[in-house]
Amino acid sequence: MTDQQDSDQKDSNKKAIKLGARLREAREASRWSVAEAAERLNLEPSVIDALESDQYEKLPERTFIRGYLGAYIRLLGLPGSLLKDFDANDQVKEYVPLSSASTYKYKSSCSRDGWVKCINTGLVVLLIAAAVIWLVEKEYHLFTPEQESQTQEVSSAEPAIANDQQQPQALEPDDEVNPLADFTPEEDSEPDAVSEGVDETTETEGPVLTQEQDAPATAMTDEEQADQQQESASTDDLLPNEHTLFLRFSDASWIQVKDADNKILVNTTYRGGDEKLLRGPPPFKFVVGRIRNIAIDYNGEPVDVTQYYDQKVARFSIGDNAEDDGG
Repeated sequence: MTDQQDSDQKDSNKKAIKLGARLREAREASRWSVAEAAERLNLEPSVIDALESDQYEKLPERTFIRGYLGAYIRLLGLPGSLLKDFDANDQVKEYVPLSSASTYKYKSSCSRDGWVKCINTGLVVLLIAAAVIWLVEKEYHLFTPEQESQTQEVSSAEPAIANDQQQPQALEPDDEVNPLADFTPEEDSEPDAVSEGVDETTETEGPVLTQEQDAPATAMTDEEQADQQQESASTDDLLPNEHTLFLRFSDASWIQVKDADNKILVNTTYRGGDEKLLRGPPPFKFVVGRIRNIAIDYNGEPVDVTQYYDQKVARFSIGDNAEDDGG
């Protein structure tokens, strides 16, 4: 009886390490280093090391570990059934506290490369900040005190025309100090309401910004066209109980979405610039890492998720009878 138990224990141990070994062998067969595999998945190399050595206690909670494994298995071209080995592993059924998971990335990065790399990174950031400040001050000093006072005078007349159109503030021309004095833009007729709301000096200054005014109007037109195209695409061939979600990613982020039937609509990592259209019965349940990098539209309308920005892992619901899960 004891021999049988020892045999079962050995088989269990083999299964526990089988997944990590398979991942490492497949990566080496593809002739990728750990750093190359991590770059392709947009993850830290230490995460790849932990996955290949089955050291799940160094990673965030189980949901994220399973997402990392799924993405890594797809990258290496391995069968998706390998996730069953992970699901059957009793060692990772307990979640790791978020406090330890949130500090993992920063501790591993500094301990791996040493303080030198951290200090160098800080110096680069300081240099970039100094360059930005220098450029801002340079642009600021192009304006003389006299021009600044003229800008304030024009700003006082702005409420009279704010309801008619939004436009940058105009500067009063001056032959001695104004760099735009020799520039003669095309004449553009101003509405009568604008002419009555400002004095004669302001009326002569109207045409100065014709080119700058056209740019915001064109940008708004492009945005409206994009919104119309998105709304049209999201409502095609919808079933009576289906609603749509449109996801846009400004940077790398991991996301899991389930519909009202508890069906997983998406469970993976996206890169910046990616977009994803989902449909199904609401409410939709979200588990998101790096929520700041995601913009969400529900049935063509933007959803405000800024309230979750301070959360490491955001959990919430969107749709009919949706309630915030916290996170």
